[in-house]
Amino acid sequence: MRIAGKRLRYALEIFAGVLPRASIERLYRPLQALQNVLGEVNDHASAIERFSNWRRWSIDQALNAELDRIIAEERRGLDEARQKFREIWTSETVAALRDDFRQSLGDERATDGDACAESA
Repeated sequence: MRIAGKRLRYALEIFAGVLPRASIERLYRPLQALQNVLGEVNDHASAIERFSNWRRWSIDQALNAELDRIIAEERRGLDEARQKFREIWTSETVAALRDDFRQSLGDERATDGDACAESA
């Protein structure tokens, strides 16, 4: 999802010259916020994996205690990042973004909320 979002943002940047500026800004902001949160999720998950691997191989008790502390901190950060994701990436956000894309691209379904919801 993170990579797909990044590709979509790049496509917006490429086609920025042919879309209304207001549309670009309206579409870009939620994608950027999503990318930031997904980056946080990925960073914490990667850190947990890396520190857990170090922990499995370490025999130093002091180091293990520090790694345990860091892993717990990263897990808290991961939980917080996941919660942020759930808060910003709602069905309402997805529907609004879909409608904004359709409107920006001249799709007549953008004004028909029922049709947009059915195609989801």
